Amino acid sequence: GQQQQQQHVNVKKDINAIDCDWDGGRAVICGNDLLEVYRVNEEPEHARFTLCSSLYSKKRVNWQDVSWSKVGGGDSADVVAVGAANTDVAIKKVAEARILNLQTYSNQMERSVNSVQFHHSQKDILLAASQAEVAVFDLRVERPVFHHKSVVKTAQWDPHHNLQFAACVENCLWICDIALASQEEQLKKRFPAHNGPVVCCDWHPKRPGVIASGGRDSYIKVWDLNTIAQNGGGGG
Repeated sequence: GQQQQQQHVNVKKDINAIDCDWDGGRAVICGNDLLEVYRVNEEPEHARFTLCSSLYSKKRVNWQDVSWSKVGGGDSADVVAVGAANTDVAIKKVAEARILNLQTYSNQMERSVNSVQFHHSQKDILLAASQAEVAVFDLRVERPVFHHKSVVKTAQWDPHHNLQFAACVENCLWICDIALASQEEQLKKRFPAHNGPVVCCDWHPKRPGVIASGGRDSYIKVWDLNTIAQNGGGGG
């Protein structure tokens, strides 16, 4: 068969994270003193990466993670969120040739922000995690609407549930539903998942309640939350 051509672009800096816009036509990358957007021009024989927007700033920032709003259409189609090593969570607008600052949450997180993710259907809701906490921001207000202190590696919205997310906390998976009234109810499931820190997790795109986790114990596990008792453990 025809050999697939490798397409690449050299950004000449270390990359920490990458995310695509809602229709896959643009990719945003972040790193140390790096925040750029590339357009992917698909042609019959190859794809070409074209730099279309950059962040110009006198302040050097180590951007740790980036998330593009997945709610297509309108102004939200050009909005990205970035988390920084200096604890900032910033909301940016991708414009022609430049990336503009919309708002910055400073001093709301205690440690380096290692994970940010926009909600899959609510354009103003953002999930963020650091080594000290997990927080949910509503971009219409100044402070987090949910904040819980714990050592969190990453967090992921549940695509099948309105306001539920999973967080990797030490050796456990936490399943949090912020639509519930009390924080005790919100942290409705917490169970040991690995013999060591849980470093990543992701939800099944088609099967509600099914989530995979990876740990420093070298295991990948798949969990069906429908079979795990509240505050109990289970096998993967």
